[in-house]
Amino acid sequence: MGSSVLFLLINILLSYIFLPMIFGLKDGFAGKSLGKLICGVEVIDIDTQKPIGFARAFKRNLVLMIPLMPIVVAFTLAKGRRFGDKWANTKVVLRKARNHPIFTGGLVCERCQYNLTGNTSGSCPECGRAISGQNLNKLTEESKDPVELV
Repeated sequence: MGSSVLFLLINILLSYIFLPMIFGLKDGFAGKSLGKLICGVEVIDIDTQKPIGFARAFKRNLVLMIPLMPIVVAFTLAKGRRFGDKWANTKVVLRKARNHPIFTGGLVCERCQYNLTGNTSGSCPECGRAISGQNLNKLTEESKDPVELV
């Protein structure tokens, strides 16, 4: 009798507490799970463009712990970010292209992929490379945007 109760307790702890916690926190290791590390992607915060931590990873994956929700999420992935990403304000990006304009919406250095949005020096502050003519034109156009005065 005592061993069956112990077995039941261990089963409940593993099934409903420990395994969901491990699954929920898996992306918290600098925005990478083992699978994301192998595939070269990471989860980043949309506002800071930095990898997420454990709290944000848990929030992002919490929706997947609802029964049948992973199936719903699988069918909605083609539309873009999944529910958990929207709720946690995160997105999954290619690690080596994290600073690319397609992910940041700004300009980047051709050599080191450093975000050049707002740069006025004419060179990349990260690697020192001169900003290309095309990027320099975009930067000057960006700075000439009219400011609306009320």
